Formats: sequence, C-alpha cells, structure tokens
Amino acid sequence: MKLAIVLVATGPHYRHFLNPLTAQIEEFFTAHPKDIFLVSDLPTCPRVHTILPVEHLPPPLPSLLRYHWLCRLRSRLLAYDYLYYLDVDAEIVRFIDDEVLQSLIAVRHWRWPKAEMTVHATFETRTKSRACVDPQTAAGYFHGSFQGGETRRFLRAARLLRDRINEDLTNRGKGRGGTIALWYDESHWNRFVNENFSLFHVLGPEYAAAGPATTECPFIRLRPKDDKRLWSWTEGTD
Repeated sequence: MKLAIVLVATGPHYRHFLNPLTAQIEEFFTAHPKDIFLVSDLPTCPRVHTILPVEHLPPPLPSLLRYHWLCRLRSRLLAYDYLYYLDVDAEIVRFIDDEVLQSLIAVRHWRWPKAEMTVHATFETRTKSRACVDPQTAAGYFHGSFQGGETRRFLRAARLLRDRINEDLTNRGKGRGGTIALWYDESHWNRFVNENFSLFHVLGPEYAAAGPATTECPFIRLRPKDDKRLWSWTEGTD
C-alpha cells in the first residue's frame, strides 16, 4: 500500500511552511510508504517526490484551482492506493493512523461541530453557483483543509469539482458574468460532500481544528483564518 499527499504552496507567504510540514508528513502521516507531491513555483524542495510547476497567481486562485492541479497530476497519482490533500499552513501534531484509509474522508468544521449547528454555517447559497447548498437540508459543513481517500474515488471527485468550478467561472459556458463561490473550493467541496454523504467517512471537528497546540490538541492543527477573510477579495465576485 502506498499513499500520495498533495500540497499547494506558491508565493513567499506559503512556501515557508513547506519544510516543517513535509518533515511532519514523513514522521506522523501513517506508517505506510508515502510520497509528497507539490504544486509550486519552487524549482526544488526537500522530501518532495514530484513538483508540478505553476506560476504564483493572485488570490483566491491558488486555493480555487486545487482540483485543476490534482487532475493535472492524475496519471502519476494513479500509481497510489490512497490520495490526500492537505493545506500547507497546517501542522501535524499527533500520529495519523489507519483511520484515514477510507473510501473518502471529510472533516467537520470546528465552528459548526454539531449537525444542529449546520443551519448557521457559511455555505454558498446563490443558486447560480454550482456550489450552492441549502443549509436547512445539509448534513454538515466540512472544511477543505484535509480531504482525500481512495485515489480513484478522490480523483473522480476532483474532476467533477474542477468542471463545476469551470462552469461557475464561465457562467455555465456563456463566458460572461462568472461566479466565484463564497469560500472558493471549500464551498464546492461542501456541495459534493452533502450530495454524496453516504460515501464518506466523517472525521469529527476534533481531528483537524484551529487553535493552539495543547495536551488535548487535534491530530492536525490549522492556523485560524481571520474573520475579515484571508484575502481582500470581494464576496460573491461576479
């Protein structure tokens, strides 16, 4: 059994996270053989198996295009049994074991950890977006910082999400008045997980969460995003 982990790091604000995270992946991300794939504007990086060279794009494109880049790596990733995407500004602070070896995994967001809180979550609700979710009927809100599963299943999901993002960007092929979902790729991920909830093994919000490292820390510690949004991008850009 062999695993692939994909990271995206372009621009100086994200590239400096690579060295600590790749070392943590080697030490803490299961006992199985694994290779790290990096999407980056860096020419080389220690402990990385393959680099997909891309230019540094303005936000939110480095996040929004993650599924496009996964699809570009498809032929190489198919050599692996399991495939995961992990945000590069995450830290692995506890040993991740075989609980992640599922057909597909999703992680409940720490801000809306219980099903009854889902109605308050920040889904994309504009019907013109392919990421639209009705909070009243959703099974949960899932953050996009850690996701994956069996390689072929996850790549099929990536291809569908890539195509939906393209539909949004091109106004469903009309070429004008395109849409970027509220939380970019995470909004599209939530639509997919809620549509296919029965296919997922759901990890609780304690598995990967934002906050300080403590003795009761999660497996993956995520750097919290500012409430004023990570980037100065207009919500609901059309």
